[in-house]
Amino acid sequence: MASRSWPQTEALITATFESPIVERERFLQESCNDPALREGLLALIKKHSQPSAPTPDSSAADSAGLSIGTHVGPYIVVDRIGRGGMGEVFLARDPRLDRPVALKCVLSREIAATDLRDRIIDEARAAARITHPGIAAVYDVVDHDGRTFIVMEYVQGESLAALLRRVPIPISRVVEIGWQLADALGAAHRVEIIHRDLKPANVQVTPDGSVKILDFGIAMAIASATTTRTRPDPHTVAVAEKLPQGTPPYMSPEQLLGLGVDQRTDLFSLAVVLFEMATGRRPFESSNPFEVLLATVRSVPRADEIDARVPSILGDVIHTGLSADPATRYQTAAEMANALAHVRQDLAGDAVEHIDGSKRRRVDRRRKMVVALSLAIPAWLWGLGWIMTAAFNNTLGRYGAFAAEPVSTYFVWSARSLVAPFVYATLTAGALWFARFVLQLLTLSRSGGTARQRAAAAWTRVAARLSLFDAVVFETCLVALGVLALAIVALNFNALMHAWGSSISTAPHDTIARLGPANEGEKVLYRAVLTVLLLLFSAGLLHAIRLRRRRPAKTWGSFAASVAIVVSILLLNEVPYRILWHNQATRVAYNGMRCYVLGRSSPEWLIFCPDASPPRSRVVGDADPLIQTTGVTESIFSTSSSRP
Repeated sequence: MASRSWPQTEALITATFESPIVERERFLQESCNDPALREGLLALIKKHSQPSAPTPDSSAADSAGLSIGTHVGPYIVVDRIGRGGMGEVFLARDPRLDRPVALKCVLSREIAATDLRDRIIDEARAAARITHPGIAAVYDVVDHDGRTFIVMEYVQGESLAALLRRVPIPISRVVEIGWQLADALGAAHRVEIIHRDLKPANVQVTPDGSVKILDFGIAMAIASATTTRTRPDPHTVAVAEKLPQGTPPYMSPEQLLGLGVDQRTDLFSLAVVLFEMATGRRPFESSNPFEVLLATVRSVPRADEIDARVPSILGDVIHTGLSADPATRYQTAAEMANALAHVRQDLAGDAVEHIDGSKRRRVDRRRKMVVALSLAIPAWLWGLGWIMTAAFNNTLGRYGAFAAEPVSTYFVWSARSLVAPFVYATLTAGALWFARFVLQLLTLSRSGGTARQRAAAAWTRVAARLSLFDAVVFETCLVALGVLALAIVALNFNALMHAWGSSISTAPHDTIARLGPANEGEKVLYRAVLTVLLLLFSAGLLHAIRLRRRRPAKTWGSFAASVAIVVSILLLNEVPYRILWHNQATRVAYNGMRCYVLGRSSPEWLIFCPDASPPRSRVVGDADPLIQTTGVTESIFSTSSSRP
């Protein structure tokens, strides 16, 4: 497309859109003298006016049907990585070089009998000429069972599309990834190879943080083949053949129009990817080619206006790359890479300039945190001790002077109550560490490593489908699981919870007996279950906080509910601590009955007689002749059979 004609092209596209739908074709026939441009616009208009047809579902017959262990040429299939409209991708092993490879297979055998197969092979051969660490290498092309397989470098990690769905990307990281992609595109363009379908799904982020571009030219060839195959109507075929292949929201205007493209079309796609990384959304939300074309020629938004985090210097680079006129974009990938390098330097300069202020702010934050923790931890311990003591006094019927204790005892009871949870937490952490160690040993083998990758990939897919990387969704799931867990605890420990919440002076004997040494097993299980639940849901709450830091959410209801779940589990675990585990008192005989001294307030005692009829607690004088001391200290809930 000649640069001098682009303003007229923009005007023509706008005028076409503003014309009545029924007159658009006639308007183009009369107003457009460029046959290629006219045909491209007509194809887009016809596509836009047709109802969306359902995407053909690949049948089982279209599947390559490869099972683990199948030999494709010299390569041995290990696993299936994925499947899409353009083909299947398998993980295989090259036994000759003992390395993993990716096998990309075209789904339909029909393609093998056409010249499209030759096009795919030509694209693969062209891609094999590119040597760059940021581009997945093409190793080989083999035929198997009537299908063509392209053997490519297997790149570990996750796609940039998956990363964008999961977390927002820091601006410095956006610039670094953009520079790496521009550098890789430059290597391809130097050997006259154009990708033509650059998008986040075709960019793999490796475990070390570097990125690799996948499917240079190959995806476009396969897409063309599969698109033509699935359109039986002759009129539709004519339109489909004119329509450009690719992903419309990432395509340049000249590519959308089906005109000749050069390296600048990849730079436009890279600018779209940069915009999406920087702002979390695409500049063109529609997937309809005609609507995307209109958006590119009308008004392209600036990334720094969409998201305040984006510095203006980066917004300038993206906006230049998104220019509808190829002549006003960056002309080479090296030029765009240099612009991104300047952005990186500028950001680094800002960081150096503000480093002293940042250090001071960090020191101030740490000091404030230390002060806050020094106040919050004692307050929390005191409050927890006060709550469990209040519950203890309520259940035992202690009141007034009989319940008086020094304030310092609240801290003592809190500290003692945390010993058992600490032990349970240590055992749980040890078990998890041992399990992780065993899994790491297993992954040393090829089968174990593959199984781990499959499990990690499966979890990522499930989490993405359930939107668990969204803080609000994750918190909602956490609350639902918490309510279910609390319901199960209440159902299984209902009798025990009722016992420690009742007044021992009037409760039935069976209820009181549950609090004694004879029911030690249930009490231990109750505390262990709640401690494990507290650990799990506290970890979930911390994860929710991390998700909110990565991508802040406007609503806080689900977070508050998650906190309420954790607090509820904590209280159920800690409130009955003294009732269940520190219920010893001095045993006395009162008028021949077994009783226990619950509290002293001279000259009176509050005693509890478990074998008496309700009410079982009473106040007696410490000099009452009916009282006989025994010098024995034991649980006030001891039954006759459990006493020495």
